[in-house]
This record gives sequence, structure tokens and C-alpha cells, in this order.
Amino acid sequence: MPGHILLCPNPGKDVGFKYTQKAAQMLSEHGFEIKICPMTDLPLEKDVPEHVEITPVEEALVGASLIAVFGGDGTLLRTARAAMGRGIPIIGVNLGTMGMMAELEAGDLHKLIDAAYSRYTPVNRMMLDVELKRDGAVVFSDFALNDAVVSGSVRLIRLTAYGDNKKIAEFSGDGIIIATPTGSTAYSLAAGGPLVEPHSESIILTPVCAHNPAARSFVLAPDREVTIRLGDIDGKQATLSADGIDAARLETGDTVVVRKSAHYTVTAEFGSGSFYETVYRKLGEKK
Repeated sequence: MPGHILLCPNPGKDVGFKYTQKAAQMLSEHGFEIKICPMTDLPLEKDVPEHVEITPVEEALVGASLIAVFGGDGTLLRTARAAMGRGIPIIGVNLGTMGMMAELEAGDLHKLIDAAYSRYTPVNRMMLDVELKRDGAVVFSDFALNDAVVSGSVRLIRLTAYGDNKKIAEFSGDGIIIATPTGSTAYSLAAGGPLVEPHSESIILTPVCAHNPAARSFVLAPDREVTIRLGDIDGKQATLSADGIDAARLETGDTVVVRKSAHYTVTAEFGSGSFYETVYRKLGEKK
């Protein structure tokens, strides 16, 4: 028998842990050990049923053979960040709106049995390393499965983007998104960026509301080092965020350096539908 199965619900999506408890009972009946670790920054006292035992995430990840996430893409991103570097396959059960990263819907819980028995295809999804440099020194570092975003608050900011120290674009706008193929269906898409197959490897640059018609979205080779230089913000507010979770304040002259990470997020997939079918079903015309 492989290691235990870690169930990571979002209490705001899986109210009362309805689906988590169903999955736990089903998997336990097949002899699997289950540990439950909610993925939220909010207090849990009112959300967790009395009979449900909670395990701290650092303890729960040790020895896990599979992670099942119950929520939306944000919950899966949070879980992937917690599990980074461990190589534990993650499978999402969509309880959110889009759920572009989720392999299963709420009615597919029975398929978790196949996943628990390793009857799936493990897929490596590219990640990004992110550094904020100020006066030549690294003052903030992070990583992202979806994207890193440099953004202004209320007013425009001046940005210059480079690939391997060669200028790609210079513009004033609301910001810029540096996305992975997985993140191409998220904020980058909303800002006019391209859809890129999530199993491929590339770095996508997408300006946000650029005041320069020549500032377009670019798809770069995965080995490019991307640098974003911040112009004079003149007292304006600007931030750097990774996967929309952590953020750092930016100052005039700061540079953000983004490159392909040596780490991957491993997702458990059944290959039952193509990326194109998923896009059409979740983003296409609704009848």
C-alpha cells in the first residue's frame, strides 16, 4: 500500500467538508490512510465539523502519495505552493467557477479511487522562480505555478521588459504578467494573452492595459531570463505578486527577474479529454 492520501479542502467551497468527507469514507473503505489539511488563511473553528481531525500541512505532506484538492484553482495553487519540491502528484476536484486546473468535477469523486491506486498519468507543470532586486541585492524571492505580476495601483506605471538583457517592450500601463503555460488560462488570458497548452514549456509576457500599441503579448522560450525594470513611480504604489498570494512593494528602479524553475508541480491526469475540449467547455459559449 502506498503512502497516505492527503485531502485539502477549501472550507469556503466545500462547506461542512461535504465532499471531503465523502472522499475520505470512500478511500478509507479501500484501505487507504487519509489525512485532512484545509487550505485557507482564515480561522477554522466554525468551518470544521467536530469529528473531522485536522493535520498541519507540514506534517501531512510527509509520506503522502497523492494530494486531492477540493475547491477552485486558487485552492490548487495554494496547495501546490505548500507541496513544492516534494514531487507529490496533485489532483483537483473543482468546486469553484472555472476550475481550469482541476481534473475532476464534484460528480467524479469515484475517480479518486483510480488516482489513489496510481492509475493516472503524472504530468510535470512548469514553474517560475521570481526575484525582486533593489540596488543589486535580492530583497524578495518567490515562485509561481501560474504567474508573477507587476502591477500599479490606481495610476499608470512605467515598465521595460527584457529577455536575456534584450529589450522586448517599454510602455506605461497597469502592469505586466509573466505567466507559465498553466497560467495562460488565468489573468494573462483576461489581459489579452494567448492560450498555451499547459504541458508545454514557455514564458508568456502579457502587458496589462499598455498605452503603447506595440506592447503586445510575447511567448518566449523557457530558457529565457526575463527582467522587468520599473521606471520612476513618483510616489505611486506598485507591487509584485506570485500566484496572486504573496506580494512585495516596489520602488523606483527595482528590477524583477523571472526564470524557469528547477521545480515542477506534478498533476495527476487521466487523459480523458484534451486541453482544447477543456477550454471550449469551461471558457466557450454557454447555452
